[in-house]
Amino acid sequence: VNDSYGYNVTQEWNITTTFINPLISFVSPTENSGTNFSRNYIIANISFTEINFQNITFELFNNTALVNRTSYTSQTTLINWSSLPNTNYKYNVTMTDKVNNKNTTETRQITLDTTAPSLTILSPEESQSFSTNTSLNLNYSVSDALLLVKSCWFNLDNGANTTISNCGNTTFNTTEGSHVLYLFANDSVNNVQTKNVSFVVSLTKVSVLGAY
Repeated sequence: VNDSYGYNVTQEWNITTTFINPLISFVSPTENSGTNFSRNYIIANISFTEINFQNITFELFNNTALVNRTSYTSQTTLINWSSLPNTNYKYNVTMTDKVNNKNTTETRQITLDTTAPSLTILSPEESQSFSTNTSLNLNYSVSDALLLVKSCWFNLDNGANTTISNCGNTTFNTTEGSHVLYLFANDSVNNVQTKNVSFVVSLTKVSVLGAY
């Protein structure tokens, strides 16, 4: 192109055009969806393919609301959400390129639970006395706010453990004398709760002799 003075003028424009969404996916150490952990943090890490990177956004939700949204204009691929309370979480990552093409990872779910199950011994009662040493009732209640109760077991006087089928009430035998029963329950991430109760078994019958 010539200008009004006859000089040759050249102009150049740099135009970025792309119709392909960024390629983005989770990679290790991101946990699989639907997993449970006894800890207070979540790590999300991604890999991507995009030559015209603009920004990346990490989003974390609990059951009811957005917990955190963090965006970077640098090519940051990992985030560690820490100091999180116990609950169920969902998270995903979105990448945008310079012409506003976007792509979002799958949404993954994870449960954080650092609290042991709730456990209460109903029978024997503290300092209760029994006149028999067989088929004594072990009754208790157990529950967990977030996860399933996995297993229950007990022992007498720190002896051998006995597994309780289906975490239900059971019975046990023992010997005469003072005893301590220790009851345990854990959840699916092995948070363990322990309770104990002391009781006495007295098999001796007192004879009362009358005076004649």
